[in-house]
Amino acid sequence: MLGLGDTFLIKTPPSNRDHLFILVAFNENKALLVNVTSNQSDVTCKLYRGNHRFLTHTSYINYKDAMMAEISAIENALRLGVISSHDAVSSVLLSRIIQGAKNSRNFNPEYLTYL
Repeated sequence: MLGLGDTFLIKTPPSNRDHLFILVAFNENKALLVNVTSNQSDVTCKLYRGNHRFLTHTSYINYKDAMMAEISAIENALRLGVISSHDAVSSVLLSRIIQGAKNSRNFNPEYLTYL
């Protein structure tokens, strides 16, 4: 069963490297995900090595690419090994990420109701 703060490693184009995605909200059968990037295009929520085991350098939450995904699709991708789960973020970090979404100009305003 998925929970708030759960994280997943998902390969993303164009590099096809693993990026950390964080589940920040639910909407019945959908989950709202944000991902971590080293791109400084949105510095609203800055993360540091030690904030999460996956982080090896200063990173940022990529609010621009937040997305809704079917919970069943996430669970199926986990079962098939297409994506893998990673350590959940702490409740403190999850709160920072959610607050950053509310403050970021890049976060899709339609998603604010899910937070």
